[in-house]
Amino acid sequence: MMTDNAPRDLTKAHHLIRKLLTADDERRKNIATQRYVFSSDKPIFDNKFELRRLRLLNAIFMALSKCGMKPQLRGKEARGISIEIGDQLVPLFVDSTDRKVEPAHMQHNWFERQTENIKICILSSFGSLDCLLTWQDEPGQKLEKRLKEIVTQIIVSGETRYRNGRQRNFEWLVRRKAEIIDERKRRKEEEERLERKRQIQLEKDKVQRLLDDADKLLQADKIRQYVEIVKTRISNGNSGIPVEKLITWVNWAIAQADRIDPVLSGQFFENMEELDSNH
Repeated sequence: MMTDNAPRDLTKAHHLIRKLLTADDERRKNIATQRYVFSSDKPIFDNKFELRRLRLLNAIFMALSKCGMKPQLRGKEARGISIEIGDQLVPLFVDSTDRKVEPAHMQHNWFERQTENIKICILSSFGSLDCLLTWQDEPGQKLEKRLKEIVTQIIVSGETRYRNGRQRNFEWLVRRKAEIIDERKRRKEEEERLERKRQIQLEKDKVQRLLDDADKLLQADKIRQYVEIVKTRISNGNSGIPVEKLITWVNWAIAQADRIDPVLSGQFFENMEELDSNH
C-alpha cells in the first residue's frame, strides 16, 4: 500500500526516472573533459528543485505501475508527462507553482523560478491549458503528504476517461447502425424506384416497337397493293414494257415487302423477346 511520502532518494527509481538520471551521469562525464561547457550540456536534475520533482514523479510512477498503469515521459527534461490507463492517456503538469500551465515543448528547467514550491495538475487533454484537478505545496503541507490522494485521482480520472470513451464509442456505434439502416432503406427505395422506372420504360419501348411493326406491316401491304395495281394496269394497256423487266421489278418489289413485313418474317415476336431480354 502506498504511503503519503516520496522516497528520499532515487536508488530504486522507476525505469523512466532512472533513464533520466543515467543521461545526467553521461553529461557529467562529458563536461569533465571539456574546457568550455554550455548550459545545455550540463546535468539537468542536479539542483534541489529538479531532484525533488523527480522524486515526486518517481513516487507517482511506482505507485501507478503497481496498479497496472503505464507512465510515459517525453523530452530530456521530463516535461511531457502522461499516464496510460486502459486505452486512455491522462496528461499531467508537474512544475513550479509560479509557472503557468503550458504545453510540454514550451517548458524548460531553466525557467527562472521565484519559488521552490511545486504544483501537480491533471490536464483535460494533451496540449490543453485546462486543469481538471490541481495540488500544490501549501504552508505546513507539502505534496509528499498528498501522494495517495493524487495517485487515486489520477486513476479515477483515467477510469472516467475510459468509461466516457467507451460511452462515446457505444453512442457512435448506435448512430452508425442507424445510419447504415437508413442508408440500406434509401438504397432499397432507390432500387425500387429505378426498377419501376425501368418497367415503365420497357412498356414504352414495347409499345413503340409495336407501333413500328404496325407501320412496317402497313408499308409492306402498301407495296403489295401497289405491285398489284401496276400489274393490272400494265396488263390492261399497252405500256411497251417488256414482260421480263416487269417480272424482275415485281419480284424485287414483293421481296422488299416481304423483307419489311414483321408478320411474315416473325420479326414482330422476336422484337418483343429482344426487349424482354435486354431489360
